[in-house]
Amino acid sequence: DGGQGPNTTVHTPLFEAVQSGHRIVVSLLLAHKANANGRVGASFTPLQIAAAKGYKAVAELLIEYGADEKAVTPTISSYDQKRYSKGTTLLHMAAANDQSAMIDWLCARGADVNAKDEQGDTP
Repeated sequence: DGGQGPNTTVHTPLFEAVQSGHRIVVSLLLAHKANANGRVGASFTPLQIAAAKGYKAVAELLIEYGADEKAVTPTISSYDQKRYSKGTTLLHMAAANDQSAMIDWLCARGADVNAKDEQGDTP
């Protein structure tokens, strides 16, 4: 049909809903088979975006639908390199954006506070 499916990796409806914190829309998209682990431009997963934004309810929903809590960024765009590097974890994302409640929640879930990204930086 030539259209983009729900799992395309460029600003999908799921990405937009997560970015905006629209939990109900995220829920509907996931229920209709949007990929909870689909990456945005090969960099960030929806869960990483939720962590960066501090959207705990959205993060919980993504995990419920199979989002990988251990996923790290395999590549970073030149724009995003100002803030992140390859190997960025959920905790890195939350810490880089001063999301203290998200940091606490991730730590309570067992996030590795000593995880290093490609630059050797910990969260």
